[in-house]
Order: sequence, then structure tokens, then C-alpha cells
Amino acid sequence: MDDHTCARETKNRLANRKWLACKLVKKLRKYPNLRHSKATQYFKTKCDLELNKSSLTRALGDARSVVYGDAAAQYGMVRDYGLTLLKNNPGSTVTVGVIPQPNPDDDPIFEKMYVCLEGCKKGFLAGCRPLIGLDGAFLKTRHGGQILSAIGQDANNHIYVIAYAIVPVENTENWR
Repeated sequence: MDDHTCARETKNRLANRKWLACKLVKKLRKYPNLRHSKATQYFKTKCDLELNKSSLTRALGDARSVVYGDAAAQYGMVRDYGLTLLKNNPGSTVTVGVIPQPNPDDDPIFEKMYVCLEGCKKGFLAGCRPLIGLDGAFLKTRHGGQILSAIGQDANNHIYVIAYAIVPVENTENWR
């Protein structure tokens, strides 16, 4: 028998955006920082497919939405999260700052949030050294921002979080 000499087809119309996204969900859960080039390589080696760059980009976006959730919807639930914290932790302080919209029918846009739980306040006063440290870190999401935290040191020399805030930029106004 002779070896096959016909050209091999590496494009498949059935490998559409929905199918690609379904395959990428598992991959994204295992490798959260999956890049476009690695996804292309995965489909080339595993499925022997050469994919259109734009369809793979869209499929990656769909898979990320499934794995991480829709960011806009998550930010829309921040107010409910704050109310739940206040309901379950009486005496806590939760402040949600929003950017008001010109049209009152539109939902306000999340800007910042401050959280200090009653248990953290009492714990700091009861068992921590009377020294408060301030720290900030960048949020590496599509929306950016920073998380600011007020921390103390407990009797075992461990870090004790007193309060935290999510803000768009670190400045004097946001530290107040």
C-alpha cells in the first residue's frame, strides 16, 4: 500500500466560536492566564486545526465570561454585597461610592467601596498592637483600580486586616 499523498484539510466549519469556547473553559480553569498563542498552539496540536485569529479571540472572551463571570454584572451586585455585609455583621461600616448617571433610569456606575467589619474593629482593639499600617496594591483586571488596606499586627506578629477599600486611584482623598 502506498502512503497517502493528498493534502490535509486543517480548517473545519464546525469548529465555531461556541465549540471553541466550550473547549477553552476547561483549559482556562486549569491555566487562568491562558494566552492567545497558547490557545492557538493547543488547537493546532490537539485538534489539528488552524483557526482564524478573530474567532479564537472571541471564543477566548466567551470562555473567560463563563469562567470569571461578566465583570459589569459583578460590579452591579456590589451594593447587594454591601447590604448583606451590614445585615450579617451589625456595627460594620460599608460605604459604596457610585458615579451618578445623567439619566435617572440608568444604573449608577461603581466607583469605590470601603469595608470595615465589626469583628475586625473589636479584634484590633482587643488584641493588636496600637499601630496601624497602610498598604495598597493594583488590581489586575480589565477595569483596573487599587485595593487599599489598613492593617495591624496581632500578638503573634501576624498581619491583621482592619479595613479595606477598592478605589480607582490611590490619592489622599481615597485614604480618608
